[in-house]
Amino acid sequence: MVRRKVRWSHTAINDKLLILEYWYRKTGNAKYSHQLDKEFQNITDHLKQFHELGKKAPHQKRRVL
Repeated sequence: MVRRKVRWSHTAINDKLLILEYWYRKTGNAKYSHQLDKEFQNITDHLKQFHELGKKAPHQKRRVL
């Protein structure tokens, strides 16, 4: 079985961290941020399983969402 890897862009990583920080500040605790982070991981795992999702990037063997 081929192991797939999902690479996050720097912008995507930064946006994810901003989202988690926003919810931490809004709720006053990290519980919801941890739940969101787990959901991000679940979605990433889903992308690894269904790697044909997204658009094919021009001139690359990659796909973008």
